Amino acid sequence: MPVADFIGSGTGCTPLTVDFTNNSLYADTYQWDFGDGGQSNLENPTYTYFEAGTYTVTLTAYGPGGENTVFHFDSVKVFPQAFAFFTASTDQVFIPYDPITFFNLSTNASEFDWDFGDGFTSTEENPLHYYLEEGNYTVTLTANNEYNCPDTYIVEDLVAAVAGGEIEFPNAFTPNPNGPNGGIYDPNDPSKNLNDVFHPVFTGIEEYQLWIFNRWGELIFESNDILIGWDGYYKGELVQQDVYVWKVKATTTHGTVINDAGDVTLIR
Repeated sequence: MPVADFIGSGTGCTPLTVDFTNNSLYADTYQWDFGDGGQSNLENPTYTYFEAGTYTVTLTAYGPGGENTVFHFDSVKVFPQAFAFFTASTDQVFIPYDPITFFNLSTNASEFDWDFGDGFTSTEENPLHYYLEEGNYTVTLTANNEYNCPDTYIVEDLVAAVAGGEIEFPNAFTPNPNGPNGGIYDPNDPSKNLNDVFHPVFTGIEEYQLWIFNRWGELIFESNDILIGWDGYYKGELVQQDVYVWKVKATTTHGTVINDAGDVTLIR
């Protein structure tokens, strides 16, 4: 009678390739069942598993004296491979205040390592990043899972970071009558910015100074932070409805100095 016997097992990520060594005696033909629907009649097959799971491998040996079958239960364990993929909110940004958001579309993954190509990294799932210098940047995402089956996705020259140099102001605004808010606003999310803060729309501004004067030339507001505008309050009190004069001095990422002035109507 044949004696079916073999060596072959494996643990790893998809796709997992396993080599099987046939040690059967008194046999001349063989039938392999790899547990995932795949079969072979080779004496010493090599088989690749493409689906995650735990598999029992079966060998039946045939010879002049009959047949014999051996089972290696749960001898192959295949873990799911992470799949890394992402898209970006834009392919061009103005340094240094224009952000880019990366949308993570990875699957079978719970850990993420981003490399933005400028020396900065992140482990957030959907990071927001600011580029500080001009250039074209390659972005890399490595996604991993609890089985340590990582995958890497690279996009060459995904982002072009360019220097800008524009700043514009509105001619009217309506401050919040319920109290001052410090003039904080988000230039990258217009949906959060009601018309209750006087602030510029800008690209590529590095240095910034803003002054607000009343009709008698009195300085009632000053800001050195382009992300802080005027909320319409002076010494904790909402100023009267009137026309106010603004003056701005800004330096672009090109090094150009912008000096501008105008007026704004405060509506109550």
